[in-house]
Amino acid sequence: MAARPGRGPARREGVAARLAPEPTRERGATVLHLADPADLDHARMLARYDAVMELALDALERTFVETDGSWAERIHAAIGQLLGLAATNPREAWLCTIEVFDAGARGLERHDRSMARFQQLCAAGYSEAGVPIPSRLMPQIAAGAVFELIRSHADERRLEVLPEALPTAALIVLSPIVGREEALRVAGSTSTS
Repeated sequence: MAARPGRGPARREGVAARLAPEPTRERGATVLHLADPADLDHARMLARYDAVMELALDALERTFVETDGSWAERIHAAIGQLLGLAATNPREAWLCTIEVFDAGARGLERHDRSMARFQQLCAAGYSEAGVPIPSRLMPQIAAGAVFELIRSHADERRLEVLPEALPTAALIVLSPIVGREEALRVAGSTSTS
């Protein structure tokens, strides 16, 4: 093994290099651990994601609480607010529906936490309507469908038309809880297909 000037022996290649003990450091030597730039980028992105989602979910919840009417009418207004926010803030919509997953497990955990807040509004509908939840997964399915609607519009770069999808989003969320006819009425759709 050849010595490198001022650095001790050169690293061995292959398995022997992975099994060899690291060289002993001199006492008091300063060791710098540089963060991976990708980790720093992901940390900044996740902090921005958290801030954007907090604002969006606060607006969604505020709309739900401040709207008069039944749960169905209030959730319809809240979904409309969410779709409108995504349409008018395309960079943030991209961040929250696509880019967040670049951070791997940390991004997925943040996404799941945000989705849980929306799922609570969906679950409240069952409680308020006095309807037994057909499946404990229904609130997750409803929230996931709205998320996917926003994500697909962001991915296809057509967020400007996202508010036009409100009747579809409302039907997906409302139908399992209030029934198809009431969901159609609240969504403002006269379609029966």
